[in-house]
Amino acid sequence: VATIKPMEHCLAPFLDICDANKDRKISLHEWGGCLGLDQGKIQDKCGAVHKKNKGRK
Repeated sequence: VATIKPMEHCLAPFLDICDANKDRKISLHEWGGCLGLDQGKIQDKCGAVHKKNKGRK
């Protein structure tokens, strides 16, 4: 696994911007917003992925 240390100079500011409420944690909705996803569909899409992956265990 490659280290992310060389990219830290751009990764840290990106994550800071994504953390809308500045609690040092990025919620599902903050992450979706940062990636430009439709906020109304994030929970549905995550639920569908979890349901699909549940049978793979």
